[in-house]
Amino acid sequence: MRASTPRSLEELGPVASLQLWALLAAQTERIPVAPSVDLTIALLDDLGRLGIIGAPEGLRRWTVASDTRTTPIEGFQWRLMWDVYEPSRLGEALEDYFAEVALQPLTGGAVIRLWQNLGRAEAERFLASQLIRHRFPGEWALDVGRAFSCVQGLSIGQWRYCGWASVRHGASLALQWQRTDELIRRAIAEELVKRARGVSKGGWTNCSFVPREPRPDTALSRGFAYGISGLQDSFWSVPTLEESLLRERPSIS
Repeated sequence: MRASTPRSLEELGPVASLQLWALLAAQTERIPVAPSVDLTIALLDDLGRLGIIGAPEGLRRWTVASDTRTTPIEGFQWRLMWDVYEPSRLGEALEDYFAEVALQPLTGGAVIRLWQNLGRAEAERFLASQLIRHRFPGEWALDVGRAFSCVQGLSIGQWRYCGWASVRHGASLALQWQRTDELIRRAIAEELVKRARGVSKGGWTNCSFVPREPRPDTALSRGFAYGISGLQDSFWSVPTLEESLLRERPSIS
């Protein structure tokens, strides 16, 4: 069931506005929309339910559509349906809206859920990169979901460390056992939970992998870090969102 279409960015709200901004920014900068394909699909679904965009049913592809846009990395088609703002001025309107939002405390369940989803997706993305680097299947990174359900309160940087350590453990076992099957996958998943629990209890210190370039390389994470949350470079190092972090947020650009 489609929700009523908002009549302004104020009605759209900060999270959906950020999702729309991420779609536009990904198009302009040719970067991924979100850290995971699942999060990108959820973003398209959310904006579709609000009548902001249209997308082919079941993420199939339109064959002929002159106003179709395609996410440059994921390859998903979408079409801007919202006529409240002139398309050529929408980016500017979003910038102005975020400048207004930056003057107010930003709280709410939707913001917290987005933060949690981004953290999990960023951890999954990094874990997949480590798995592929060691010639394991990248889809094993989906096991990060179980670890997130078992351990709370870690920063994204700490989850990146846990992913790195668990894959190194799996690579060592693979050499010893001469196998790369589900037994190794299970060992990596178990080590991920073990490491996360150890870090959460202070068993390992200084265990946080912050990227050399702290500016996120996906549009949604970038907009969250440097736009609506004001976390900026600390996006990777804070475990929870507190109201004090959500004041005086700078421009998203």
